[in-house]
Amino acid sequence: MSATFQPDATPPAKSTSGLKIVLIVLAVLALIGLLICGGFAALIYFGWNQAQTAMGEEFKRQLQGNPVIEQELGEIESMSVSLVETAQRNENNTGTPVMVLHVDGSQADGVLLVETSPQGNNQIISATLETEDGRSIPVPIENTGDDGVFDASDIDAGEPVEVEPIEVEEPQVEGAEAEEAVEAR
Repeated sequence: MSATFQPDATPPAKSTSGLKIVLIVLAVLALIGLLICGGFAALIYFGWNQAQTAMGEEFKRQLQGNPVIEQELGEIESMSVSLVETAQRNENNTGTPVMVLHVDGSQADGVLLVETSPQGNNQIISATLETEDGRSIPVPIENTGDDGVFDASDIDAGEPVEVEPIEVEEPQVEGAEAEEAVEAR
């Protein structure tokens, strides 16, 4: 019998496993990249909100019990800083920059425009309340801290303090050194 060569009726399968591996690796890298970007975005978002909340709490502490705010809004329930509105209000402002605070009161809500100490310690120097009905009301601020400007209010004019004199003993010097010390006086 002679061997005759018979071609296979089915062509050999092409190898696509290399292309599949490359696509899977690219998909995994893209997913990891999206997760990292999303994590950074979430971190920035929550950090931003925490900063606004912390500043709002500090300002709430300073303004709690203010008679003008209590009369117009009731007791302060929450206060938050709006950094976006602060930037918008100060964009074309040629005067002193203000910070925008949203105030939720027990009777009404309002917006406070506050000027803070130039030292950056969030000490309120002046404030104006904008009510929901469009009124703008100056809010008196009790200055309990340093406003960053040295003026007469920074000088303590209280009672003088009595100071006890301190006796100082003069060193004992003999001979020529004693004569020089006496002449030097």
